Amino acid sequence: MSTQYRNQKLRHLFRVFDTDVDGVLTKADFLDLGDKLADAIGSAPAPLRDAAQAGQAALWAGLRERAEHAEGVTFADFLAWADAVEAPSLASWCERQFELLARGQSTIGIAEYAAWCHAFALPGDPDRMFRQLDHAGAEAIDGPEFLRLHLEFLRSDDVDAPGNVVWGQV
Repeated sequence: MSTQYRNQKLRHLFRVFDTDVDGVLTKADFLDLGDKLADAIGSAPAPLRDAAQAGQAALWAGLRERAEHAEGVTFADFLAWADAVEAPSLASWCERQFELLARGQSTIGIAEYAAWCHAFALPGDPDRMFRQLDHAGAEAIDGPEFLRLHLEFLRSDDVDAPGNVVWGQV
């Protein structure tokens, strides 16, 4: 069950994903996001673009399973998905996103997170948000932490949780 603050975060994320701003998430929205992510990390090579597309298509497939409407995923469907998403299914998507950002490294830093923010047109100052995400002060986030921050965003009602800004300033 969602609290008012959690609903606010999820509404924000729904809007990030709804690239054509029609109030319904579709596969086209997610493919558009894949292109934007590939562009933001400076990847013209087809394999990287394909990987970005595949990651977004996988997330779309998980969301689509919860949809009650043939035309796409409504906010109510999105809430049902967020309430039910399990760490292993989200882990696969997070791993793909992390690999794209890290480009063979074991961590991402502010530059990679700023590219993430740019790709998804996330509101807020990437430097400040990264410092909040990097609560250990290591100036780096590894793959398991990237997943933990996403789970925290989806599940936490704590207004001070570091993961609240992984998808930009809410």
